[in-house]
Amino acid sequence: MTRSLLHPLYRFAYLVRRLDWKLRRPVTAGVCMLLVQDERVLLVWHTYRRGWFFPGGALKRGETLDQAACREAAEEVGATVARLELLGVYTAFDESATNHIAVFVSEDFTRIPREDVEIARCEFFPLDALPPESSFGIERRVADYLEYRRDRRARFGDW
Repeated sequence: MTRSLLHPLYRFAYLVRRLDWKLRRPVTAGVCMLLVQDERVLLVWHTYRRGWFFPGGALKRGETLDQAACREAAEEVGATVARLELLGVYTAFDESATNHIAVFVSEDFTRIPREDVEIARCEFFPLDALPPESSFGIERRVADYLEYRRDRRARFGDW
């Protein structure tokens, strides 16, 4: 099946998941990754929803938070993380779910660009010039990262 044919299927699956969440109101755990090089952060645009996001996703059964973050970075943008640090743990109350999101940062990674059916585009953006279509919370997490570089303390709070 070609990549362009999978885009509507991913969009449909995303909408079904949102409907399921409205009915079940689950508590979820996920991860995302700030991949930063040369004062720029790597963001992704998914095939099934609008906006720029950090690479990331849900944990798989039996997977640790750091393993999930590294796996998602590899799957979505072809990044191999050499050093990983915890930026913080945040909670988002959206889509009728309670989402706990562990946010990691890596300034030490290599990347071999690859295609992924979930990802339409991935691009680096300057930390001080994020795209206007950034998803909710992206600017706040980048601000947290800039503070984190000064004090190396993990953050906690609302997404």
